[in-house]
Amino acid sequence: MKIHLEPKLSSCPDKLRCPVCQQAFDVSRMRSLLLNDRGLIQGDICPECVRLTSDEIRVMMADHARLMLEQPKLYAYLPYPEEVAMELFEASLEEVKFPSPYHWLVKTIESRFLNPAEDQTTIQALSQMH
Repeated sequence: MKIHLEPKLSSCPDKLRCPVCQQAFDVSRMRSLLLNDRGLIQGDICPECVRLTSDEIRVMMADHARLMLEQPKLYAYLPYPEEVAMELFEASLEEVKFPSPYHWLVKTIESRFLNPAEDQTTIQALSQMH
């Protein structure tokens, strides 16, 4: 698995559910997408889970996969909890690769200028430059 950084698009919901901890969180300007080794998106990782180690992420995903299989009614918000559980468990077997600090910095700077409508201070700063 790897964490892929992408700027938040206007079509992205304001709240998403983390595939690691299963908690809903507010999406920031920079999305941290968790992709499995086949390149399939597992979901957006919340800011708290991005700080975890690869092993911690893998254990939490495997634990949630087991819980989904044992108690699918807890995951009634998912259309097919058994399928999601199997995907989570399969992904939990993969080592997590994190972006380099340089990549985090570049993507964070890009996100400031790709979605300036979300940041009034950026709009004001850009308008003063002309």
